Amino acid sequence: ELRDISLELGKRNDRHLGSALSRRRAEVRRPRRSEQVPQVLPLHELHLPTVLHAVDHQCFVPTIDQEQQLFDAAVGGHRGVIARGADHVRARGPLEGRDPARPQENRRAYRELLFQAPGLEGHISGVIVHPEALAWRVAGGELMGELLQARGIAVGVKLDLGLAELEGGGPGEQRTKGLEGLAARAREGARAGASFAKWRAVLKIEPAAEGRGALPSEAAVQRNAEDLAAYALECQREGLVPIVEPEILLDGDHGVERTAEVTERVLSRLFAELRARGVDLQATVLKPCMVMPGTGRQAEAGPEEVARWTVATFKKCVPSEVAGVVFLSGGQSEELATRNLNAIAREAESTGAPWELSFSYGRALQASVLRAWGGQEERVGDAQRVSLALASANASAREGRFEGPHPTAA
Repeated sequence: ELRDISLELGKRNDRHLGSALSRRRAEVRRPRRSEQVPQVLPLHELHLPTVLHAVDHQCFVPTIDQEQQLFDAAVGGHRGVIARGADHVRARGPLEGRDPARPQENRRAYRELLFQAPGLEGHISGVIVHPEALAWRVAGGELMGELLQARGIAVGVKLDLGLAELEGGGPGEQRTKGLEGLAARAREGARAGASFAKWRAVLKIEPAAEGRGALPSEAAVQRNAEDLAAYALECQREGLVPIVEPEILLDGDHGVERTAEVTERVLSRLFAELRARGVDLQATVLKPCMVMPGTGRQAEAGPEEVARWTVATFKKCVPSEVAGVVFLSGGQSEELATRNLNAIAREAESTGAPWELSFSYGRALQASVLRAWGGQEERVGDAQRVSLALASANASAREGRFEGPHPTAA
């Protein structure tokens, strides 16, 4: 009986938190385009806690100004997000001038190159890093996070712990590790200056085969939706804006219709779980794939068709109150990711889509930067110019204003 009472109090607390955040969000004006880069404060300086008591749990309810700061950090007012900064500094290929046996030092050098690029803050609002990077210092002794925040760029932290085999799923299906100890990691990230967080789930599309149905399986869709929702709620309890990333891999020979069908199924289930747990959608950012054919048939759909399928599918399953949608590049080439985003922004504008759209790219913002750098100190300036050009192209594309040529065009 006591357990039932505790669970009910917990549910009431989550509903109270969600409704309080919703009331705050309703009063927050989304930012207009401005030449001035908004100041992003460390989260520990934003805290003015309102404590809600339920089973000895304390929840943070942001003030209106804090909600605006968190919104700017995650969605970015006409800018975008760099995902997995320095994750790609692993292979020997791009690092011909550095010792590949020292990966941490190589990643540190690359992060300094990337985050100190002149003018980056005009096009990038946030950077997602591994927790280790929050404690790193640049050559001048400044913490990496402080360097970014001083430039008006918010810091996000990756909170998942990678992928593991999904018991009861289909062949090769996976779940995301990291729910155990999540609250402590989220709290530590917030104390270290993070404003938002990210959790990546992965699903795959495959046709039915002998002895099994088509993928993704019901087990994979449900488990990943539940875990993303649990993560999102924990982030909001700790004052972080959660980015939920249900990545649907593009590997395969399926057409765009099949991708649309799976996307609607996955996102519908995700938002059902988010609502069921009392997650405030107005303080949640979705990071999805674009709706496009599998890699074996990618040439069948140009940017305009990808845009039509993406916007039409999202209108069926993405609630209008979601704070923002930041697309992942999902293995697309740098140019294709920009052109597809540009077409989606135009389609969204012409059809009255309700969401704030942006980008959260990894390789599509960094592959050419790594090649230009090559691990050589004398090429840092060249690499930073490439980085700025890619960021600028995608910042224009998120508003449907990219005309080309693309920075990677020969």
